[in-house]
Amino acid sequence: MKKIFILLFVCLFTISSINAQKTDLIFSEKVLVKSGLSKLKILKNGKTANIVISKEDGLVCTLYNANQQKENETKAPLVESNIDYQALKFVMQIDNDIVVMLASYSERIPKLYRFLFDSSTGAFKGSEKIAEMSVMTSTVAVSVVTVQAPDRFIEKAPDFFIEKDPLSDYYAVVKLNSYASETNKMIEVFHYSPQHEKINSAYFVSPENKFKNLWMSDIYVNGSKSVILASYVYNDKADGGGNDAFFYLSQLNADATTFRNVVLTQTLRYTNYDCNFVSDTIAKNVKVIAKIYKNEKEHSFICQIINLQTIEFGEQFQITTEMAKQYFAKNIHIVKEYDSQLQQYVIAKNGNGLILSERVQSAVSGYYHQDVGITGITPNGTELFGVVIRYFHYNMGKSTTYMDASKGSFKFASTDEFNATYLDLITGKNANYLLLNSTSEDIEQPENSKNAYKKILLANSAGLTTFIYTIGKNGELTKTYLFGKPGTDAEAKYCLLHTADYDPQTGLYIVSIVEKVNGKKMTSVVWMHLF
Repeated sequence: MKKIFILLFVCLFTISSINAQKTDLIFSEKVLVKSGLSKLKILKNGKTANIVISKEDGLVCTLYNANQQKENETKAPLVESNIDYQALKFVMQIDNDIVVMLASYSERIPKLYRFLFDSSTGAFKGSEKIAEMSVMTSTVAVSVVTVQAPDRFIEKAPDFFIEKDPLSDYYAVVKLNSYASETNKMIEVFHYSPQHEKINSAYFVSPENKFKNLWMSDIYVNGSKSVILASYVYNDKADGGGNDAFFYLSQLNADATTFRNVVLTQTLRYTNYDCNFVSDTIAKNVKVIAKIYKNEKEHSFICQIINLQTIEFGEQFQITTEMAKQYFAKNIHIVKEYDSQLQQYVIAKNGNGLILSERVQSAVSGYYHQDVGITGITPNGTELFGVVIRYFHYNMGKSTTYMDASKGSFKFASTDEFNATYLDLITGKNANYLLLNSTSEDIEQPENSKNAYKKILLANSAGLTTFIYTIGKNGELTKTYLFGKPGTDAEAKYCLLHTADYDPQTGLYIVSIVEKVNGKKMTSVVWMHLF
């Protein structure tokens, strides 16, 4: 009898947890969904900015006060008229300005504009063109403004990249002109002050002039002192190269005219390369995560700690997900092995790392992402736990980590690049969380069911709704319907998780949501706390 009672208690706990709803949700007014992209930003004064670029309204900044009440809505005049050839690239707060970086590709000329809004009133302060490139070919221009192009075009398409120092209001802009007439004019870096004044700029010159192909992987801004570029370089066979490529770290000091280069690591050359900076505010250091290929199917990730002042190397360790593989083999085992790729690396409040991984398979014009792994590691890389959540979604365009969108960066124009299936990994003060969109039918399937997750989840999937997983210190997972279990597909709400912002100091999390009202798709902003 005692065993039956315990079993009944466990079943009731599971049912109640999956049907629970967060009680501190606050919703804004609902408006019709428009074609475009949006990004939310929690401001230093406690207010919220909602930046939207759409065909219907152009660029709009909506400001909400600290009590989540709408204060102002400002439409900024666009410099270029054709919205189809414009892309929201980055949203950040610099001093008292809400800064929106908008790229335009009209007439096949890439241009980057900086729009400023007042963070106190939401008023539009003006716009300025801060970068421009030469005319693109027709094929390349199409690949920039649509996610339907093959990888070889998206990889080589000219583009702009923006990054902000996580500890100050200094920022940098990178101009990647992959079709420049000279190799040493392919990558140009601009360093800016909090007053939007250019501190320095320089072209990234091929290290020792040995390489013909230069690609940018990531960038880190070290306040007023320097900008550090992570690059991926190699030579084609026609230029005497083999199968090797190199990741370089290159430092541009504020008073220098050239970069200082060091080799991070060597790898076999493949299209899907990754190298990202991670700011560890707990350990007070910066980590570099790089993917190293052994062959076409085998790769690994290293974590290298660097000195920002000297770009000398400290401790290095290999990131492994063996415990997630063991969990998959024991509990899921639908395929022979959990062969996953690292998608995100975050630092928890106790100093440990959290790794998000997925199995990634190439499709015709995108990638299938399957089975989300969560691995906990110590600061020196020792695995603490590993679990896997059954999941199946589709990402158009180049396979990518989730690190960029969480920092405010976007890759494609006028589209939800993650098809509403972006994943958000949050490190709170008391717990860690994973947010994802799925359906009741899929999420309630046994994890080892061969019939589970055969549907590809997209934004138009019937019954799509948002789930939140609480991750325990030993990897225990508790899943909950964020908005309560929908009675019908028509009642389901889901989050556009790539629009979200999170303040780790207050625990405030904000995100745009989509739901149907009288058959029409409506969107609103929701505020909640994740501690």
